[in-house]
Amino acid sequence: MNELTRLLNSLSDKPTESPSALVEALFQELHQMARARLRQERAGQPLQATELVNEVYLRICASQKTVWQNRAHFFAAAAEAMRRILIDAARRRNSQKRGGELQQSDVPLDQFAIEASAEELLEIHDLLDNLQAHDSAAAQLVKLRVFAGFKMSEIAEILEVSPRSAQDLWSYAKAWLHDRMNTK
Repeated sequence: MNELTRLLNSLSDKPTESPSALVEALFQELHQMARARLRQERAGQPLQATELVNEVYLRICASQKTVWQNRAHFFAAAAEAMRRILIDAARRRNSQKRGGELQQSDVPLDQFAIEASAEELLEIHDLLDNLQAHDSAAAQLVKLRVFAGFKMSEIAEILEVSPRSAQDLWSYAKAWLHDRMNTK
């Protein structure tokens, strides 16, 4: 059992204990994740990595009710929190720059994790709820890849699947999203 899983389990056993020990242990890893994701954002991104990590902390650790099962559970929650934070920021930018008018674009899905614009992130976000209902594993992979900026090898580890299975699921999710985006 790695140190992170042990710490998560100890905090789960003592829900009244402050989650600050967990955050301290994870801050560097969360900060690297946030920096990597924000580097993928286009110029003018108002969020800084530390600010994003703090927002993630407020959303997933401030609640004493959460019982972390393992490392994958924690990072899935962190990816979801980052997704929501980045979507909120994209919505604010979009409403300020373009009056809230969204336009469909045909950017290849391989580029979303690297060069997604605010509009493209919003479009993926809207489709993710439908994908979640259809295939929750594919939706989780998209969140980790697009919104948290994880590499496929890291996603395979977090989802506890082989790298090949993760790549197959990514191919499926991209095709599913592309099909839905082109029918709008």
